[in-house]
Amino acid sequence: MSFLLTDRPGNFPSGPEIITPLMLRHNSVIPDTFIDPDDPFLMLFTGGSTGKPKVWSKTPRNMLAEALHLSKKFEISPDDLFLSTVPPRHIYGLLYSVLIPFICSARVLDGVYAFPREILRVARDYRASVMVSVPVHYRVLKVDDLERHDLRIAFSSAGALNKEDAVYFHSKTGLDITEIYGSTETGGVATKCRLRDGESWRPLDPVDCKIWDGKLHVRSAFISPELSRDDDGFFATADRADSDGDHRFILRGRADDIVKIGGKRVDLAVVQTKMKQIPGVRDAVVVSFPNGKGRQNELAALVVTHLDALQLRKHIAAVSEAYAVPRRIAVVKEIPVTSTGKYDRTEIERIMRSIMDTEI
Repeated sequence: MSFLLTDRPGNFPSGPEIITPLMLRHNSVIPDTFIDPDDPFLMLFTGGSTGKPKVWSKTPRNMLAEALHLSKKFEISPDDLFLSTVPPRHIYGLLYSVLIPFICSARVLDGVYAFPREILRVARDYRASVMVSVPVHYRVLKVDDLERHDLRIAFSSAGALNKEDAVYFHSKTGLDITEIYGSTETGGVATKCRLRDGESWRPLDPVDCKIWDGKLHVRSAFISPELSRDDDGFFATADRADSDGDHRFILRGRADDIVKIGGKRVDLAVVQTKMKQIPGVRDAVVVSFPNGKGRQNELAALVVTHLDALQLRKHIAAVSEAYAVPRRIAVVKEIPVTSTGKYDRTEIERIMRSIMDTEI
């Protein structure tokens, strides 16, 4: 048996039994179907930013325990109104624009707002107090008429938030954006506010973290049931990290971001960060490709900037070893992202392959 809970009339699909809050208050309908909190009941796709999306199962305990913790941590109340710029079909949007408001009886604006002017208008006109967004949207919100209005908290996830974007948002609104680190399979892991914490992440209270062999390991009730764990219940993530004391940690990129170029180990995340720090660069992503000469790789970069490739190469060469300078650099208007705001690696690789025969 399936149920559909709604607070308004509508043309709903046939099959589920319709339940309204009024019916529940009068005890006229009490479902007699119960779900084991540790049995998978939901399948979620990853964002697919690194290739074909993967599917992970989630249990009621995974989702509701995290939503309940976050609602208490951020003091969400029925007075809050959520504005979301991400769809609810992935875990970040589902938790922050559906489950948390549902648990707290908060309100949610009934759209997914992606354009800068649309976001500003809705925040102003409807007096939204909570914004659920991603780095790419904070980047495009660097406009003169950005104001706080009734916002009291702004969330960002699904990728690294540029410091300059965080600083600008704070200068206009007085809010230090709260970044959320996690994944579909692990659930939420840690939070930080860039202006207060810098690069240092603090694990959520229900999450235990340890660093072993340079990788971050996590243990919590939010982890998908099919993930392999060690004898102590820890799951090894694909992210490299260093301890920062007091149970905090600093992320150092993904383990698969370390590639060999000319026999030398190169950290793609480091090269990408240096590229983004070049004055005039708005965004950049760095990848590695086989160069067609045996098993050798070379670096390639997509960059959003008014500079040309020669200027970019000159800048990056001044702060990098020769082998860590991207061989191919393409200047583009924008870098492809997925619907969740992450870099779309599949599309990025397609673009780079299309120019592989062109020396820049």
